[in-house]
Amino acid sequence: MRKYHPARIALYTLQFLELVLCAVLGIVAWYYLKFFPTLAWIAVMLIAVIYILSALVYLPLYIKKTVIIIGESEIIVRSGVFVETKSIMRHDAVQYISIVRTPLSKYTSLNNIVVNALGGRLYLLFLSRKNAEEIVDILRERGIRT
Repeated sequence: MRKYHPARIALYTLQFLELVLCAVLGIVAWYYLKFFPTLAWIAVMLIAVIYILSALVYLPLYIKKTVIIIGESEIIVRSGVFVETKSIMRHDAVQYISIVRTPLSKYTSLNNIVVNALGGRLYLLFLSRKNAEEIVDILRERGIRT
């Protein structure tokens, strides 16, 4: 049985992307609401609070609580912050797997694996490239097509 966790660099990448998105939203809100300064400040502060709650509280907790377990006969994914979910898929139910990589995934660790079975899918998210390739190799050894 092998345990995998999402890569920390993926967390930093997502936090940076969310910071850029919130900064752009704040600038746009300020630009369009500059004639109503109170409303503009409320919009910018609301965007800042959303960023703090999602990028600095929720995302780290989600990354910390997510565990991917590749067992002898099944794949288990445990995740969730407020409500924990546990998804289990047997190896013999898997039809094929898909690997999703971005051009910069080597540096951002935004490597994802989609495990497809009859009637369901299992998402293995935010893996380092090394871990993603290791999982794919393990599943190939067990006769699962990519």
